[in-house]
Amino acid sequence: MPKKERKFTEKPPFGETIRIIPKNSRKRKGKPFPLEIEGVRYYNKENETGGKTMSIVTFYHCDPKDAPKTTMPAHLGANAIFTCQGKLLLEKRRDSDLWGLVGGGCKKTETGRDAIARETWEELGLRIPKDRFEKLKVYDDPGRIAAFRDGSIWRMVIVVYGYDFPEEPKMTISSESKELRFFTKEEIRDIRIAVTHQDIVDELFLQN
Repeated sequence: MPKKERKFTEKPPFGETIRIIPKNSRKRKGKPFPLEIEGVRYYNKENETGGKTMSIVTFYHCDPKDAPKTTMPAHLGANAIFTCQGKLLLEKRRDSDLWGLVGGGCKKTETGRDAIARETWEELGLRIPKDRFEKLKVYDDPGRIAAFRDGSIWRMVIVVYGYDFPEEPKMTISSESKELRFFTKEEIRDIRIAVTHQDIVDELFLQN
């Protein structure tokens, strides 16, 4: 008989999905289990049965107190500031239920432009020549961390590229995303963005 999902003392902001991981979890008698999502902690009332909960990936940025130590080498990624008529394109990530920039990790033989062109095809279904992307900035501060549910913890180095669509394109959503959407500057202030992308959005979109 499948186990029922347990209730929490507080509802996660913006309808974030919390998943229960009963395996390999450690019991702590008399104390609640901390549930970390984007640096916000929640507590499970029914902690006596064990089971730590977290999303597939948890992001940290400039958070030396709570961020875990990395277990893997620095991870190079490429992300894009896709704009159209003053709006920014974001994807709602399936692994964390957060909004973020389109893009992903660079493969061993790829340049940043190779990677963002490939990710654009995989995540949006759009073929854009790599030389059409404008390199905007490299974010290499050491406090940008992604902690995955399998135990791997990566420091993220992100190369950001820009591309402006003259009109809103017809896109194909990938299995990695729940939704693709263009946001105005006003709308974007009311959504929850991965902290590893929030400062990029602030600097390269909101402040421009």
